[in-house]
Order: sequence, then C-alpha cells, then structure tokens
Amino acid sequence: MGPYIVQNTTFAEVSGIVALQRACFPPPFPEDLLWKAEHIESHLRLFPEGQWVVLYEGTVVASCTN
Repeated sequence: MGPYIVQNTTFAEVSGIVALQRACFPPPFPEDLLWKAEHIESHLRLFPEGQWVVLYEGTVVASCTN
C-alpha cells in the first residue's frame, strides 16, 4: 500500500470529490444527478463527522458521505 490517508472530509477536498464523482460516473450518466460542490458543502456543515475521504499523495481517490 502507498501513502494513503483516511480522514474526515474538509472543505479543501470538495473540488476533489466533485472531480472524482465525474470520473466515476461519466456520460451518459445524467449530469443533473451528479453531486455539486454545494451538496457536499451542505453535508459538511450539517454532519462533518460523517464525511470521509481517502487521499493518495494529496489527491482524493475515494469518498464517503453519510
């Protein structure tokens, strides 16, 4: 295993989560069903301890939103 870091999500990772979701759900997945930054930011404000990311060399490679 490499230098993976599992941590609670911070606002700094939001753009990486959005990019990861776009990579995981490319077209023809409906654009309107993809999460936007404001959705993730809302989760962070309401339940920060339920949001997780996995970073590899500073890049978001996985995320979990409860």
